[in-house]
Amino acid sequence: MTNEDYMNNELAELEAMTEKEACEIYNVDYKEEAETYIREYWMYIA
Repeated sequence: MTNEDYMNNELAELEAMTEKEACEIYNVDYKEEAETYIREYWMYIA
């Protein structure tokens, strides 16, 4: 799998989470912040 595949899998998992779950897991205030965090993480290590 490529980093892009891993990112897409993580984004799909995030999409299935509630706002509260996403905030707790990623330690953010909003689910949208978690998406940004995921995208930046996978882009910077690619």
